[in-house]
Amino acid sequence: MDVRGIKNEITEARFDDAVALLRSVQCEMIGHSRGGLLDHLIGTYELLKEWGTEESVCLAGLFHSVYGTETFRGGKDPLLTRNVVRSAIGAQAERLAWLFGTKTNRSFWKAARSLSNGEVRVDLEHRVTGERLSCSKAEMISLISMVLANAIEQGSRNALPERSNPLSLER
Repeated sequence: MDVRGIKNEITEARFDDAVALLRSVQCEMIGHSRGGLLDHLIGTYELLKEWGTEESVCLAGLFHSVYGTETFRGGKDPLLTRNVVRSAIGAQAERLAWLFGTKTNRSFWKAARSLSNGEVRVDLEHRVTGERLSCSKAEMISLISMVLANAIEQGSRNALPERSNPLSLER
């Protein structure tokens, strides 16, 4: 077996273990985007994977809402501590998932904009404490990918059928 095959087996095993952890806290029973949270999390992971994103970012996408978010409070489970999540998906992926869930949207967009000004570190704001969360350029680029995958995945679930779209020009 070549190195890629071994890596794929490790990646698949980690993914399976991570999904088992999400099932253990009944993520599939939590409503989200006209379906269950688990389906949304897996869909976000799959989009990131299809784009060729690093595995740590894909795994962060799989857990992006487990700490809740500014607009979605339903994912937070007391059994999913940072240590438990870190053990399941790795330190880098857990940090990205934590940043995704704890940031304010306003600070995210401000930080994303500042990257175009040549910044190498940006600050996000913790949505509960207001604390400053320092974020590297690489982390911010990963978060941008996650935000985009999250929005696309949600949009595909929430889209109106083509025929009933009131903005459609077709009659």
